[in-house]
Amino acid sequence: MSNILNGNKLISIDRLDKSDNTIKYSEKEFFDENPLEKALQNKYVPKAGDRIYIYPDSNVPRFKLKKFCEKYNTSVAKAKETANVFFMDPEVEHNSENFYTKHRYGDFMYKSYFLDYIKRSTRVGDARYIKLINDLANNNEELVHISDTYNFEQYGLNKYKLDFVQPGDTDDNDVELVPNCIESKDLFYCIENQEQQKNFAFLVGKDYYHTNAILALLNDDAVIDEEMYEGICNLFESSDTADTKVAMEAMANCDYNKSAAYLLMIFYAHRNEIYYCDTKHHVNFKSFLKYFDLSASRGIDIDDVINKLKSKKLLTTPNLNLVMKKAKELMDEQMENVTEYFKPVGIEPVDSIKNEVADTDALNAPVQEIQITDL
Repeated sequence: MSNILNGNKLISIDRLDKSDNTIKYSEKEFFDENPLEKALQNKYVPKAGDRIYIYPDSNVPRFKLKKFCEKYNTSVAKAKETANVFFMDPEVEHNSENFYTKHRYGDFMYKSYFLDYIKRSTRVGDARYIKLINDLANNNEELVHISDTYNFEQYGLNKYKLDFVQPGDTDDNDVELVPNCIESKDLFYCIENQEQQKNFAFLVGKDYYHTNAILALLNDDAVIDEEMYEGICNLFESSDTADTKVAMEAMANCDYNKSAAYLLMIFYAHRNEIYYCDTKHHVNFKSFLKYFDLSASRGIDIDDVINKLKSKKLLTTPNLNLVMKKAKELMDEQMENVTEYFKPVGIEPVDSIKNEVADTDALNAPVQEIQITDL
């Protein structure tokens, strides 16, 4: 038989009450892989008139959607019932709409063995077990899920303890035993209640995609400008950790070269918030960190920003002006905490940086004539 679970409807033995020897059980759908992930379509091709619904906690930067909708003549639906295209992150476990339960460990016993165990440990005709025996016999699957392994092993049904023997197990004499279970699963997914079934049923026949599908389009020409920079900074300054995640998703999913100066200044100002957010472990954000040789556990200063732009041959006149402008704003803010009698008048780059910028501009010629602005 196959030990792969792919929507198998198994009897799940949820609990053995040792006080009265009753068994609580239910029928659930089991999957080795995320059931949403398997069903999600990969590529989204926008069509005029599409009504898009993005499930909560999907980490899609909402402030990017306006331009996207204008570009493709689509719109965003506030209620899922009015949408025809859906986007979600299948690994969001605490989504407001629950589709499955994720389990970190589970034992699966051969149904024939467990059914025989129930019959051996109970009296014929005992009303407490008749329905369970019939449901086990009528279930078409070859496995049963045992959730309450502890009570079955330690106390047993009517004091008949249940041994769990997996492939490769041996006795005290190192003789291999005949298994009554498959190998324990370290991770599996389960659709186990009416709410989850209802949420899955809603998606049947509809077009739904991974959020990465729309992020790829949102970031196709995504370049951080002044407006987006302010939006991302505002998200970092929010007290809601969900906003921090959205801000980091926006940083990770843009054109790194074209957005370099803004990205590095955001990291300079908000590295602390980044460090305390789990999104720093996501693949996309780790790619961003690697690209600029950054670490969420180590801050940078303005000189580091300039050096990283230099290393990427991105220290152009526009980028230098931008960094100086943002650096001046940050310095002004910091001076307010230092003194009420003095204020910084301005900043300008040293000659070596001016020369570096001239060389970089020449590499990217032809360029529009832009003067370095002393602040």
